[in-house]
Formats: sequence, structure tokens, C-alpha cells
Amino acid sequence: MKIRFIIQIMLPVILILISEASASTQLSPPKILVVTSTPDIAWAIREIGGDRVEVQSLLTGREDPHFVDARPDYVAKVSKADVVCSVGLELEVGWLPKVLAKAARRDIQPGGKGYCEFGSKVETLEKPTSPVNRSQGDVHPAGNPHFWLSPSVFAKATREAVDALERVRPELKGAFDARYSEFLRMMLGLETRLQAKLSQSALTGANARYAEYHREFVYFSKSFGLTGVAVLEEKPGLSPSAARLAMVSTQLKAEKVSLVLAATSAPQKLIRKFEELSGLKVAVVPVSVQSNSDFESYPKLLERIVDVLIEASKQNQKRAQ
Repeated sequence: MKIRFIIQIMLPVILILISEASASTQLSPPKILVVTSTPDIAWAIREIGGDRVEVQSLLTGREDPHFVDARPDYVAKVSKADVVCSVGLELEVGWLPKVLAKAARRDIQPGGKGYCEFGSKVETLEKPTSPVNRSQGDVHPAGNPHFWLSPSVFAKATREAVDALERVRPELKGAFDARYSEFLRMMLGLETRLQAKLSQSALTGANARYAEYHREFVYFSKSFGLTGVAVLEEKPGLSPSAARLAMVSTQLKAEKVSLVLAATSAPQKLIRKFEELSGLKVAVVPVSVQSNSDFESYPKLLERIVDVLIEASKQNQKRAQ
């Protein structure tokens, strides 16, 4: 009797809870699961998608995205995704196509409604005008893929993700468009603020010239008024010889260039060798957003790069005096 009495009392409560849970599910459709190749893209999509998206990045931002293995856990993540976004321009050509093929999902393959390449929205720099072959090194036929270090270029490229989200969830088009407009204003404001900071530093005029280990700062330099004059690599993606490092060192001394840039993924042994030869301190900077770090957002990443460049230029100019 007691059990029956308890059931009679609790049954209406249970039915109400089930009803409320059902209504909540109907009012809150599942989040769009987005998998990206890099954390920079992941950050941008979180900014635009808000609480309507769940975003995972395959890379952590600490790797060189040119040289990554097609790991089984990448395949597992991609196989569950509603949308897959990459940098494109063949940056991930050595591994991402293999991941997508093994995932075997039609909608997230190139051309599918859930696939996007940010590079398709970019006016690329350094696009080869003659046939490309492997003897030239890791040359990208569609142009330089390191566009995300320019806030304005990256912001425009992010429109590709907005289009993909709207293909998957067309009823949210207005919401995604509105957030993208805010995102675009924020990124252009970031670029303007950092341009002003650099213009007030010593990195102007002749001091705005720089060398770099790999050609990954070309979009950054165009946005921020710097001029590249040399590359430590003789061929893209191939380690420079000692003779190459010595030659570039001599060139920079003759031209009085005080700024040299390299990503944290560049071979540190070669960077130290070049510092010994040139007497210059190389500004080694992160070139991607990294979680659990001082640059876990894109604005913090760009601010970090600018601050390191300014300080490195000051130090090298003092050494030269």
C-alpha cells in the first residue's frame, strides 16, 4: 500500500519533469559540431557561432601545420563533425585529405555542405606565375597560405566558415550574419590599434625591414608596414645549410637590417647558429593561438607578436651601436 501511495504521489511530478525536459530539447537544438585544422580557425568560429557551436581543433598551435601525421584520433573527431574547416591553399595537403578520406562522410568532403577552406576567400600573395615542382621545395601553387597573421585578411577569410554554418543550419543565418559583422569590426579595430603601436615604435622607415626563417610573415608585414628583405631558408620547407645562413648573415649586416623573425616551430638549433653568425637576436614568436597559454585568443597572439618584434628590434639596434 505504501509503495502504491508513493507512486501515486510521485507520478505527476515525474511526468512534469519528463515534459519539461522534452520541451527544453525542442527549444534548444543540438549544437553544430565543428572540427578545424588549426586553433586560429577554431577561435574565429567560436567568436561567430557563440553557444550555437561546439568547436574542436585538431592541432594545438604548437606544431608546424605543414608536417603533421593523419592520426587515428583526428579521423575519429572528423567523422562526427557537422562542419570541417581548414586553412586551405594546400597548407594541410600532406595529412588532412587522408583524414577526410578515412572519415568517409560525404557532407564534410571538399564540395560538401559541411566543408570549408578559409583560403578560398583570400586574395593570395606570392602565387607562382610558372609551373611548380618538388625541386623548388614546399612551394604552394595557390599562393602563400599564412594569411591568418593579418587580422583584416583573416577576418574576411572567416566568412567561409559563416557560409558553411548557414548551409548546415539555414534558420540561423541572421544570427550568424550579425555576429560576423561584429567580428569583422573587432578584427579591423585590432589591426588599426596594432598599426598605431608599431608606428610609435622604432620599427619604422629603414628599421621596418626584416628577414624571416620561413615565408610566413608576408601577410602580417603587409598589414603592419614591414618590408621583408631575406629568408633564411634557401627553399621553402627545407633546412638551410651553414653556407646559406652565413650568406644571409652577411647580407643583413651590409644592409643594416636589425629584425629577424621565426616561428616557435622553426628548428631552434639553426636559429641559434644564425644568431652566432649574425650577432642578431632572432625574434621567435608563436604564430598560432594556443590554449592554456598567454596567447589563447587571437588578439593576445597578435599583441604578443608585435611586442616581441618591438623589443627584439630595440635590442639589436643597441647591439649595433
